[in-house]
Amino acid sequence: MYFIDGSWTVNNMVGELTAEQKTYMSLESFPDIPRQIGNSLSTSATAGQGFGMNAKLTDRESQAAWKWIWFYSGPEGSAIRQRFGRLPAYNLDEPKDADPMIKKLIAYAAKVPMGYVMDSVLAAEPIGTFNINLQNMMFGTKTPKQVGQELEAMVTAIGR
Repeated sequence: MYFIDGSWTVNNMVGELTAEQKTYMSLESFPDIPRQIGNSLSTSATAGQGFGMNAKLTDRESQAAWKWIWFYSGPEGSAIRQRFGRLPAYNLDEPKDADPMIKKLIAYAAKVPMGYVMDSVLAAEPIGTFNINLQNMMFGTKTPKQVGQELEAMVTAIGR
């Protein structure tokens, strides 16, 4: 049986699967398909998060914001998130006490080429329209070419 989802689902599996079920679960990429463009056996991923700050912050507020960003993105916050199945942007050793599913996620992320998650590089409006159009494509009301053309047109119009 195959279950198609993202790495965020590993967190649910940690609490919902039995120890026996975890032994035969694996994380995999789709095999190559005819005329594919892109790396074989790759996946989309975003490690960590990007943050922005208001340019009008006072010095004190700015220092507090930088302190929080470093905590969240640095070794301490990254280690906390890694224990719960998030892929940190900070380079860390695998936690020895991690759940088997978390260990599988870490091993999977280390072995596959990664590309961008579209949500992390495009604005919300094009992504929202794109997600709806993916459903339209699956229902047969739009072609893949139409979906791609509409996404490109929207991104061009708004700049991202």
